[in-house]
Amino acid sequence: MLTINLIDYYTLIKEKLLGLEDEIKFIQDNDPIDEKQDIIINILKSSSSRNGDNISYTINRPTSCVGLLTQYNDKFTAFKKEFNVLSFFGKLATARNEIIQIFQKYDHEDKNVLSLLDNLNDLAGFYQNIIQSNDDKKDIVVFFDAAEKYISEYWSVVNGINECVKTITNKTNKLEQSNAKILQLQLLDVEYNLGEFAEILQHLDVTYSTLARLTTDVSISRLQIIKIESGSLLSKIFGDENIIETIAYMFKKIVDWVYHTYTKEGKIELNSKLMKEISNDADIIEKLEVMGIKTKKSKENLSDTLNVVTKELYDIAIKAPRVKIDDAEIKVSDTKRYLECSTKYLNECAANDNLDEKNDENI
Repeated sequence: MLTINLIDYYTLIKEKLLGLEDEIKFIQDNDPIDEKQDIIINILKSSSSRNGDNISYTINRPTSCVGLLTQYNDKFTAFKKEFNVLSFFGKLATARNEIIQIFQKYDHEDKNVLSLLDNLNDLAGFYQNIIQSNDDKKDIVVFFDAAEKYISEYWSVVNGINECVKTITNKTNKLEQSNAKILQLQLLDVEYNLGEFAEILQHLDVTYSTLARLTTDVSISRLQIIKIESGSLLSKIFGDENIIETIAYMFKKIVDWVYHTYTKEGKIELNSKLMKEISNDADIIEKLEVMGIKTKKSKENLSDTLNVVTKELYDIAIKAPRVKIDDAEIKVSDTKRYLECSTKYLNECAANDNLDEKNDENI
């Protein structure tokens, strides 16, 4: 995932897995691992004698294999009496359903988590075999061996998720402590599909890289997307503080212009008036000067660059009738009418682009 809400994704999964923690710990604490190990050790230390096809094993005292076998059986008896197997597998079924919903929500399936859920579910089958076989010793051993393996897998997955979230969080904290800045952008009252998400993020990336090319500062960090939510777009991006502030300022100004023009004239269009207004905005010029750009010496190049940025941000601004830039919210009064007008404008632009392409081919 391009950090598609990676922290939230794994935090939710971890929460569901930890709902099984009490039962997992009970199985772990009551699994006769030590007894099994001692039994094997004693068998390996035993002496043997052959009488035809028969082999006899003699285990020397003081440690008796018979006593260990009794302990093993007693541990299972206590386990069977105290373990609420129906509660465990009920919780497991609920956790599985909820985690599958998380997979669907974030459009990402973690194979390790899914494998763990499948393996824990297999324990139900192994336990059922014990019940049906009237506590057959072989089925008891199979159950406890599987439990040992899957409990280890459970903690491995949970600890892996912890490390993943910790690594991402530490990386985010380091960025916050550097000269990077967060921009949080929400486009509201519209549902976006994956392709539209990608298009909007591409507009942001082009905007950022275009402004970054104005400066020769090689230390400027690349734009990083740290959070995306489905439905109405919510994105958090990290980047150079001055560039992010410039983008936020320009985007708010463009949104204000788009909504005001629409309210006044009932139409959406990009024209040279907006381009000129952005290029001559004193606050934008000042922000670029802070970035080390000699705006007076490169006026023509600066104007071309700001025109590109304006077009990219404009293409984002027209997509929603209500936006939130960090904590500032801007909206139009008639959402439905605006969306109809926006769709018409986008279709007309697409038709004009196709016409331009055909004209280019005929030249």
